[in-house]
Amino acid sequence: MSLENQNNLNKSFQKIKGMIGEHLIKELFENLGYEVHFNGVEYRLPAYAKMVKRNKNFKIFKTISNIPDFWVYSREKDKQFLVEVKFRQNGKLLVGEVFQYFEDETVIIVISRDSFACNKIGVLKEKFKKKQEGEKDCYIEPENFVPLQHFDEFGFAESEKKIINHYIEMANVFFNGLNGSYSNTVKK
Repeated sequence: MSLENQNNLNKSFQKIKGMIGEHLIKELFENLGYEVHFNGVEYRLPAYAKMVKRNKNFKIFKTISNIPDFWVYSREKDKQFLVEVKFRQNGKLLVGEVFQYFEDETVIIVISRDSFACNKIGVLKEKFKKKQEGEKDCYIEPENFVPLQHFDEFGFAESEKKIINHYIEMANVFFNGLNGSYSNTVKK
């Protein structure tokens, strides 16, 4: 298999993992009674999203491509959130990933094999501002995130926390055995 084909397969694999993570969170919030609307450019403007990938040096494309994945709303709780979902096997995010989002109130949910952890973009930006200025490859460790079921902003009831735990178990089933890239699973 050519290197180009291998890279294309790996990109598809990463995209599928991300979509599984997004759909897990979408289904979770809908199960908890929230309205969930896809917000990301890849869902709203798919042709535009492809253009963004080809023209990474255009500033407006970067801005539009960093719109969070979902708008989540609960009439009952009178709460709404912008939510960005990331799958990271080890639960770590690069600092730069956080600084690309313009809305500090956005909640970023990091799905790993054994947890859904989150924090507000603004909290992480404030905490890691100095690291962003000096270190490009610095990671935000999992301890800087709060387990989703204990994130005060959402105010989950005990019954809702149990539902979240079931979705974490689902994520474990989906992602168990994934070692980060498709290329590691294909014989060359």
